[in-house]
Amino acid sequence: MRVEAKIAKARAESEDFGRYAEVMLEEIPDMNFPILRDCYKHNATAGEYRAHFERHRVAAQRAQAQKGQA
Repeated sequence: MRVEAKIAKARAESEDFGRYAEVMLEEIPDMNFPILRDCYKHNATAGEYRAHFERHRVAAQRAQAQKGQA
């Protein structure tokens, strides 16, 4: 889904969600719509989302490394 389509879909749900989508998608244009909605629900900033994503990425790498050592 293109950024413009995501913003339009968010605006159709609420004007506030539409404004939030504009800001978030400017920072992270490849964010999918379900994640965008979840971030809106939790009032997460782009920085908070990136930090959350990074924590999960690092944890997955550690788990993979430990699995390889076993």
